[in-house]
Amino acid sequence: MVILWLSLLILFSSVAAAKECSNELRISAPSTVVADVTCAISKEPLQEFIKRADPCVSRGLLVPEIDLPLCRTAMGFGDSKSKPISIEKLEQLANEIVRPARFNKMYRDSLSRPELAKLMSDLARHLQERGMKYIGCDDLRSAVNDAYTEAKKENRIGECYQIETLGGAKYLFGPVARAVSVSPAQQKSIEDLFSTQIPSHLDRFDTDLILDERFTIEDLKELRALRKASEMFEQATPLRNDAAGGFFSNLMGELTGGDQLNCNVEASTHIVFLKTLVRKGVLKKFHVVGTIERQAEKSDFRKDIGQTGHVAVLLRSRETGHEVVYDSWFGKGGEAAHILLPDDWRNLNLNFKNDFRNVVPLLPDSRN
Repeated sequence: MVILWLSLLILFSSVAAAKECSNELRISAPSTVVADVTCAISKEPLQEFIKRADPCVSRGLLVPEIDLPLCRTAMGFGDSKSKPISIEKLEQLANEIVRPARFNKMYRDSLSRPELAKLMSDLARHLQERGMKYIGCDDLRSAVNDAYTEAKKENRIGECYQIETLGGAKYLFGPVARAVSVSPAQQKSIEDLFSTQIPSHLDRFDTDLILDERFTIEDLKELRALRKASEMFEQATPLRNDAAGGFFSNLMGELTGGDQLNCNVEASTHIVFLKTLVRKGVLKKFHVVGTIERQAEKSDFRKDIGQTGHVAVLLRSRETGHEVVYDSWFGKGGEAAHILLPDDWRNLNLNFKNDFRNVVPLLPDSRN
């Protein structure tokens, strides 16, 4: 009799702990009980798996393109309450994030995510082997956030970044997401650039920009720090393997995949980097607007030969409202991004050498 009462107590405790599942599953009563119990029981094996996984890869589970189809009935529409996740749904999404969107029911992004797909498939198998059928969305989110926080506290990572590369024929020549981390020392060196007292040695160009009231002295100091930060970021990640931008290097990257980037994936990767600096409160003077595009030059075939235009990142001064273009594509991996006025950027030649009229010079290595 005591064993029976204890069994019932465990059952009702499990159901209470899985209230999220019972409130949101629109299925028959017996199945609801199964979902309730498995959601509660699966919490521990879920945490166990996520704790062992790469914290930067598992954070991909929290991006809207993944979280929304997993935890809601529609892609970001309908009610805002999270849903329980069936193991079948987890497996389905894992298959969809590595194939073209036109074949998918849940995942609509063009970005393939092979690392995350493997993690999701492994998680589904891990839970199935333990007889689990459902996991709670909130449990999944908490497990991912807790693992990331613990990894940072233990100094196993300094920061996570998503970089994009080209997938080659395997991924139908589309972009591929890759999770990378930089060490605590590397991330600290990047952030310290923005708190170091940067000398305000102005050349004639800088002086003219200030006199025209385009930018403040503090704006220019932050841009100098940002150029150096972009260099350090690339040197600390696989971006250091990227060849200098150009028609033939782009073509090789698009055909074979790997670490060679075209301007689109380069801009997307650096937007993630820049927004991380904003989130961490070190990039304060500029707002990351998004991408800026330049169409191919019809009037000057030599200027854009073999190209379909060009893309970079647009930044806007919070103080003056004037804009600069941040472009990391022209240099080879590990070199600093160019920061140019929009008109100067539009006049760059995509195939031959340019005289880059950077808004600010690059900080010397001694400033590391």
